[in-house]
Amino acid sequence: MKEFLYVVVLISLQPFVHAAEDGHILFENEVRPALKNHCFDCHGSRLQEGGLRLDNREDFIKGGRSGNPLAISKSGLTLLQIYLTENRTSKLIHPTIKIPEKVVQHIEQWISIGAPWPEYDSEHLNENEWWALKPVTNVEIPKVKNRDWPTNEIDYFILNKLEESGLEPAKRSESTKLIRRLYFDLTGLPPEPDRIKNLPSRLSQQNWKLWVDDLLARPAYGERWAQHWLDVVRWGESDGYRADEFRPDAWPYRDFVINSFNHDKPYNQFIREQLAGDEISPDNPDVLIGTAFLRNGIYEWNQRDVRMHWDLIVNEVTDLTGEVFLGLGLRCARCHDHKFDPIKQEDYFRFRALLGTIRWNHDLKLASKQEIKNFQKQDLIWKKKTKDLRDKLNAIIEPVILKKENAALIKFPEDIKEMFSKEKAQRSPYEQQLVELAAFQLSRERKMFKPESISGENGKKIKTILEKLKAFDHLKPKPLRKAFVATDIGDTAPNSYLTSRRGKKLIPPGFLSALSSEHLSPEQIKKVNTNTS
Repeated sequence: MKEFLYVVVLISLQPFVHAAEDGHILFENEVRPALKNHCFDCHGSRLQEGGLRLDNREDFIKGGRSGNPLAISKSGLTLLQIYLTENRTSKLIHPTIKIPEKVVQHIEQWISIGAPWPEYDSEHLNENEWWALKPVTNVEIPKVKNRDWPTNEIDYFILNKLEESGLEPAKRSESTKLIRRLYFDLTGLPPEPDRIKNLPSRLSQQNWKLWVDDLLARPAYGERWAQHWLDVVRWGESDGYRADEFRPDAWPYRDFVINSFNHDKPYNQFIREQLAGDEISPDNPDVLIGTAFLRNGIYEWNQRDVRMHWDLIVNEVTDLTGEVFLGLGLRCARCHDHKFDPIKQEDYFRFRALLGTIRWNHDLKLASKQEIKNFQKQDLIWKKKTKDLRDKLNAIIEPVILKKENAALIKFPEDIKEMFSKEKAQRSPYEQQLVELAAFQLSRERKMFKPESISGENGKKIKTILEKLKAFDHLKPKPLRKAFVATDIGDTAPNSYLTSRRGKKLIPPGFLSALSSEHLSPEQIKKVNTNTS
């Protein structure tokens, strides 16, 4: 009988539940955008004409000098409805604002169902209210009845909830099962049969720790757990877009992550090396390679719309940096204030401006200063010995390569071609970024060109020259590993703009306003980089 009454009550409440859900959807889809577009300029966080603020639930209900907008007047209408009625008859409080009829209907519909406003309110949240942005604090270990079961602090929290629910922990598994689980968790591999053949049925806590330490010290541990990080940061050995070309120089970042796990690198250092390794230790290849995090994103070698392409690249880096290192999904705020997290659209572009300085380097080597010095010394010897032969070869192939590069260049938009015609010193940082992105396609023509492809008389000459050059191969140094990394484009950051229906607004670099309301000057950014190192 009780179960039947329970079901009846639930069924009877469904219309109200659905009404609230529908009201929240109506509010988020129609009402909040309408208030933002037509009201927040005069009744928002910056300005409250008539003492009225409408951008958050608490202040909305509180109202202004005229009272609560939802208070019912003698006419039976709310103050907000009266305002909307005046809007229809053009007797406006604000003559410059004309609210569309469809918007008026949505607001009146919202009022008619009780003006539901979701309990969360992204317009009015700050770091003191939003759970994910609250500072980490020490918590008190809960008390439990069964004090023999916990073996560490976390166990107390688990057992506390079990006891609150009238449940008991599962019995401990036998040692063979535990060791198998441990192996698969830490290395992804099954245990060696000989090691688990004669295990006792129960392991002491001390023996268990020895097993854990043994597996954590194995190279397989880093290889297993690096997979999780590499998935999060979208690492891959191809470009990951429609052309999806192979990335032969991407693997050192994979090894960087594996080694970081296996050497128990502090997490804060792990983060800094990926975001600013070029500032921390530019001459240390084991640190510089961390910045490949900023290079792992999508790329399409034959994309001619360079502005759109670079915009996609910087957006993707911004989105991923927020997700990986802040645990926040920022991408919604690229187009509008976030509806669920305290992230405003301007916040997105402040944060994007910090990352918009990246340069996808293609001229650095992943080597130490000494390795580079040794290479250059030996390379100079080889070049001196082969100068005459190389000059003859270049006289034949350079015009062919230049023709191919020019054929690739003319496929770009006119503004990009104009940037190529400028001296480097005359380009803005943003123009330099676009030129370097487009230049990948020109350098690809050179990389893919094979001298043997030339036929006829010149082909015979090339074949003879190449044969003679082989005699000097013993002098030629082994090529240094190419650095698939990112650095800054220069001391001056490219401008970052928020473009909307209201126009184009320059946004200086800064952090999320829920964390810091300050914009960063170029001098402050340099100071941050210095402190990071």
